[in-house]
Amino acid sequence: MNLLKKSKYVLITLSALIMTACGAGEVEVHDDPKFTSLTGVLDEQSSSDSRAGTHILTNAAGEEFLVNSVAINLSGEQYLGNEVELTGVMDDEAGIFTVSGVSVVNVLDGDNEESELELYKNSELGFQIGYYSNWEINEDGSSVEFYFKDSEMDASVLLDHYTFSYEQSVFDTEDEDSPLASYMARNYPEVGNYSDLVNYVGIDSQEAVKIEDGDLVTYFLYRNGFIYEIVFRSSGELELENVFNEMLSEFRFIGFTPSDDSTEDEEPSEEDDEIDSKDEELPQVDLDFTEFDSLSFEFKASYPSSWYYAGASTQEAGVIRHYGFSDEAIDDNNEILSLDILSSSAPTGSKVNIDGKTLTVVQNSQEVEVFTEVNGRTYRLSGPSDYADVLKIMAASIEKIQAEEMSQ
Repeated sequence: MNLLKKSKYVLITLSALIMTACGAGEVEVHDDPKFTSLTGVLDEQSSSDSRAGTHILTNAAGEEFLVNSVAINLSGEQYLGNEVELTGVMDDEAGIFTVSGVSVVNVLDGDNEESELELYKNSELGFQIGYYSNWEINEDGSSVEFYFKDSEMDASVLLDHYTFSYEQSVFDTEDEDSPLASYMARNYPEVGNYSDLVNYVGIDSQEAVKIEDGDLVTYFLYRNGFIYEIVFRSSGELELENVFNEMLSEFRFIGFTPSDDSTEDEEPSEEDDEIDSKDEELPQVDLDFTEFDSLSFEFKASYPSSWYYAGASTQEAGVIRHYGFSDEAIDDNNEILSLDILSSSAPTGSKVNIDGKTLTVVQNSQEVEVFTEVNGRTYRLSGPSDYADVLKIMAASIEKIQAEEMSQ
């Protein structure tokens, strides 16, 4: 009986205390945490930094934010030194941003000595591409694979090529049929209008068709009877996608190296070393010139204004694009002069400097070829020897189209 009375006394006392507290003022109610986000470069705090927090985020304006997280390892190599977006709650009183989510916005080069972008060249397959030094390389005759794997993510980039027969007997315009269009229609009819998938990749803005399928991204490119495939597969991290885009930005077709080992170690002859360039005035001919341009290959050049020209793909080895010129409407049999974009460098020949450009001239009694290099591409102009001066004028006129001209 006494125990029951004692229990009642305790309950009455607690009730009185609660009522007293309520009467003394309003009960404090806390709102739900307000989530926000911060974007900037993430770094660890140094051991000598006595401020609260574990990491520092520096935004584009140079402002620093102290951050920490009990749920996420902010010291992961995919985060440190890169631009990230942090999601969490800011404690204004303590000056700490508590992180509950993080995503990589941009992979920065920084000072990461373990992973540097290098250049891979394969003259047997005829291409170059960038790759990071912490990626492995597997070469297999007709293909090359780059791959990366650690405890958190993995990726691979495969470059392969195979023959593709494409015939074209009549010159056409660049907007009509092309090897890539033909290949896509024949092998991927389900994609419909392939032009919707066209991208321009690498140093030379090479035309490529991009197809995405789950975790695979494939680029198709055409070159001289071959289809090249660049296939990217990853575990899905944005950082890996950014790395692949950096690798792809260094892609370029280069010249093929003959497999004949006997000439591999030959030293340049003294005659080659003695070939010097000489200055010449721009030739004067009894023709007026006008200009044509190629948006696809980003160059412009002059040709006789009363003539006709047409561009076409070609099966000739080492030629990326062909243009024919004539004094009458062009067909398969009346081309007088030609301009070719080559996948290799210019051969040895007499060098002349005309109008600020160095031209390589290879000539005999019947034919002449004039080579020049503009913006990393080699151009060959050829025709009868009687037109040597016209070809020199055309070669000296070749220029890269500037971005503002392409947008007009």
